[in-house]
Amino acid sequence: MILAVLGAATLAGQTTQGVISGRLLNSITGRAIAGAAVEYTSEINTAGGRGASDASGYYTLPLLSPGVYRVHVSAAGFQSQEVQELELRVASRVDLDFRLRPLSDVWESGQYNSVFLPGSKTVVTFFGPDVDSTRSGSFEAQKGRLGALETSVSEVIDSGEINNLPLAGRDVYTMLVTQPGVTSDAATARGLGLSVNGQRPSASNYLLDGLENNNYLVTGPLVTVAPEAIQEYRVSTNNFSAEYGRTSGFVANAITRSGSNSFHGVAYFYLINNVLNANGFQENLAGLPRAADKQVQPGFVVTGPVLTRRLFFSTSYEYFRNGSQQDPQTFTVPAVGFLAFTSPSSLAAQLLKQYAPPAVVGNTFTGQVTLAPPVEVDRTLAIQRFDYAARRDRLTARAMGSFLTQPDFIWSPYTAFTSGLHDNTWSVMAADTHTFRANLINEARAGFSDDDLHWNRAHSEIPTLVSGDGVVLPGSPAFYAYKNANRSGELLDNVVWSRARHQVTAGAGALVRSSDGYLTAGQDGQYAFTNLAFFALDDPSFFRAAIDRTALPSLQLPDTNRTFHYQQYFAFVQDAYRIGSRLAVNFGLRYELFGAPSNSGTTKDLEVALGSGSTLAQQLTNATLKPDQQLFGTDKNDWAVRTGASYDLFGNARTLLRGGFGIFYDRPFDNLWENVRNNNFILPLLQITASKTNYIAPVSSELRNFSSVNLNSSFPDVTLVDPNLKNGRVYSYFAGVQHAVSGNFTAEMNALGSYGRRLITTDIVNRDFSTATGRYNPSLPDIAYRAGQGFSD
Repeated sequence: MILAVLGAATLAGQTTQGVISGRLLNSITGRAIAGAAVEYTSEINTAGGRGASDASGYYTLPLLSPGVYRVHVSAAGFQSQEVQELELRVASRVDLDFRLRPLSDVWESGQYNSVFLPGSKTVVTFFGPDVDSTRSGSFEAQKGRLGALETSVSEVIDSGEINNLPLAGRDVYTMLVTQPGVTSDAATARGLGLSVNGQRPSASNYLLDGLENNNYLVTGPLVTVAPEAIQEYRVSTNNFSAEYGRTSGFVANAITRSGSNSFHGVAYFYLINNVLNANGFQENLAGLPRAADKQVQPGFVVTGPVLTRRLFFSTSYEYFRNGSQQDPQTFTVPAVGFLAFTSPSSLAAQLLKQYAPPAVVGNTFTGQVTLAPPVEVDRTLAIQRFDYAARRDRLTARAMGSFLTQPDFIWSPYTAFTSGLHDNTWSVMAADTHTFRANLINEARAGFSDDDLHWNRAHSEIPTLVSGDGVVLPGSPAFYAYKNANRSGELLDNVVWSRARHQVTAGAGALVRSSDGYLTAGQDGQYAFTNLAFFALDDPSFFRAAIDRTALPSLQLPDTNRTFHYQQYFAFVQDAYRIGSRLAVNFGLRYELFGAPSNSGTTKDLEVALGSGSTLAQQLTNATLKPDQQLFGTDKNDWAVRTGASYDLFGNARTLLRGGFGIFYDRPFDNLWENVRNNNFILPLLQITASKTNYIAPVSSELRNFSSVNLNSSFPDVTLVDPNLKNGRVYSYFAGVQHAVSGNFTAEMNALGSYGRRLITTDIVNRDFSTATGRYNPSLPDIAYRAGQGFSD
């Protein structure tokens, strides 16, 4: 037999599993064979199972893990047949028909021989008269159909490509840019900056072992896994089936490496060091040395059995350390002469003695020092996976941890004020594929992830100090600290039912999230000095700090801590229907409920409550600010139809006509609505009239000095999310032809399009010149209005 090749990803919701299906016919009469046993065995870990053909001769072996399989078919009164080295890829379908020979046509029952097909590694097992050259007989290898059910534009990035191609930054997702219709649009700074078919780079959904691996703050993958730990992944860029969603752009469906029945391992060590490189021409011209660039990346992957043919493990570990430098920069700092000029009892002298600036030559007030700020990244990534094969169940469990640190994220010439960024992520998942009977299988997946991204201001008791003459003063250069911690739980369940020409898949899923954190803009205060001399006199000119808008006219710092809860659901049903041996269609219906984030913390966000009126301008005139729990409404009408067809033009499974149409919805990512928390405070610039100020005293004590000052401030802008916000909708279609030129070369040409409607955009409303007399609402500042006003063709 020759290998069947891949078809469509028409499987259970967000699944990584594959399907082997086909029909059993009598080779003499052409009639269907019912009740035949179809057994499969994994050639990786020997796990297996069996199915049976129905009254029409159709069989389905659904929800099999990606790998290489042996399929054996037997029926009473017929000669058995077997296909070996059958490769099943992630979220794919192999369509394999058998024509069984009646035993009455076997001359020497039980005699067999095995040979390799010329030019391939496929083993063909011959039985009975096929071995005896003295009797005439014919035998035709059964051919799998090339993508007979493929009605989406997708491609598998296999282990050969992952392991052998020079991936930029050793990131497996860089292969996405090689797909047709994908362009790099990194200037948007969203996700990986990849735009698919003209859509926004934020329109993406990254899956790892069937569960989400998304950065919900800015989109893109949450964790980038080492290439050696990835078995393969499928990327679908147009008209993916109803079981996939939560994006209108593309789905990248990756699986981690599983264990096998024998031990395998790989160890690697990557090294980059500037001593191995020549200096650049421009650097030589400027008399600059080679920039420091030192990078090490050791790791290993080990797989094997725990219990032979039952329990398997896969362990991977990688450490990454990069040490480089930015281009040299010149800083002006106080010198020794300045300390001599400054009173020893002054705050300036105390700060400079406690936090000494870099040493400079000379006894003048200031000096210049040229420094190359360091750039260091440290990351540890570990994955542990177990697979267990039982009679009716296949179980998978995986734990993953990624711990990243950038110790010089906030860098200062004053070493004590350098602070680091930390991003610690861990996740667990479990999956169970249970066979109720040969044509009815359930797949359940559950997972939990925790991601904590944060940085703080070093020595937050010292405010930000700025000098008008450009001298760098002690204190953290960061105006705020930041924390964004996400905890997500996901549950998926799908049922696959096969009958005759139909394979019906139905499923549902839930994603429950909790997000908390803070953005402390102005929380520690900022003082501006006219020049270094005024710093020596402890005489700042201006003061800036965050003031709680809800507490006015009382002056107090706002509470910047926030906690949100967010729930998303989906359900779908889909039927993959073989109309004939050359024509297949699939049609499905999906429902998305993205919900809306709800503020569940003690401090509520101020939101713009629009007044009455038929237009936004009229509603702004009577708008007010009031605390609320929900940031915008829930769109409950996101129904999506998916349909497609594929036709084998000449009946040889080499040339296919394909097409499809679908509706897709794009969920809003967190950064679109998290800025609403900034509505609670203002950041006025206040003039200080006192001759001396204790600027290292608590900010709240300094605010008391401005209790009688007019605090009218229009900074920062207020954010308004349309209370009736609808999720962006995309109509996507494609039509094309696919031709298999050879076993490993396929030519494909498609015409495709995407029409986006209700896309979220940001506009600034309530401006100074909105009307002839000024703003629509003079009591409110500029408003960043986010609504579904955009469209694309």
